[in-house]
Amino acid sequence: LSGLRRSLIPGLCDTASRNARRGLGPLAFFEIGSVFGVDGHGAYSERNAIGGLVCGGIVHPSWHRVTGDVAPFYVGKGLVERLLAQWRLTGEFERSSDSRLHPLRQAGVCVNGVRLGLVGELDPEWQERLHLRERCAVFEMQAEPLRAAASARERQSVGLSRFPSVVRDL
Repeated sequence: LSGLRRSLIPGLCDTASRNARRGLGPLAFFEIGSVFGVDGHGAYSERNAIGGLVCGGIVHPSWHRVTGDVAPFYVGKGLVERLLAQWRLTGEFERSSDSRLHPLRQAGVCVNGVRLGLVGELDPEWQERLHLRERCAVFEMQAEPLRAAASARERQSVGLSRFPSVVRDL
C-alpha cells in the first residue's frame, strides 16, 4: 500500500467485497492491527485497533433453526457488547456521525466516559460500490484503552470443556 492506514474498516470492506464477488457468504471478519493518525501537536501517532465486519446472517441456515432477518446494526452492537463483556467492561453508546456508515444506524462506543471507537451499518452507497448484496455491520475500537481498562479489573480464566460441541445429535 502507498500510505499509512487511518482505519481498519476499508481493509475489512475490501476483503468482504473480494469474497462476496466470489459468491461466498455469509461473511464475518476481524482484524487487530496498527492504524495511524495525527495528534493535537501535528505529530503522527500509531495505535493498535480492533475491527470487525459481519455481512449477511451470522447463523448458517439449517433444517432445525429458523434464521430471521436481524438488523446488522444490532448484530454489530451485540458483538461489541460481547467483546467488552469478555474484558469485563461495560460500554455506553452515543450518537456518532461517520460518513462511511449509515447516517441513522451508527453509534460511538464509550468505556468509562472515554470514546474508544464506533459501530454501525455500512452506508448503502459504500455497499453498492463494494458489490455487497447483504447489509453489513462494522466496528472499530482502540485496543490500548481496552487493555488498560481491563487490566485494572481482576482477570479470571475458565478451563476448556472436556466435551466437544455437537452440531447434530443422531
